[in-house]
Amino acid sequence: MKLEYCFFIQAYHENDHWIRYFLHSGHLTIAGCKMSKSLKNFITIQDVLRKHNPRHLRLTFLMHAWKDTLDYSDDTMDHAVSYDRTVNVSLRSTVGMG
Repeated sequence: MKLEYCFFIQAYHENDHWIRYFLHSGHLTIAGCKMSKSLKNFITIQDVLRKHNPRHLRLTFLMHAWKDTLDYSDDTMDHAVSYDRTVNVSLRSTVGMG
């Protein structure tokens, strides 16, 4: 079963038994620069979660290949929010058909 499909089922049913671990191993950049404490251009998970929904952060990682660089930005997060809305509308219409 595709990981993305499992994620949406888990979110829709508010059930955390489908996915317990998440791995992202590509590089993370901010505005095109490698994220680094020494460059003072880092952001913590807590900072991200103050501004964004945890589900949207997960989607941001899911929408990028594990080996590719992820450039964190407001645009990247906005894309995840938009995708989440699209999937939710699709799920609601599918559930409504049955």
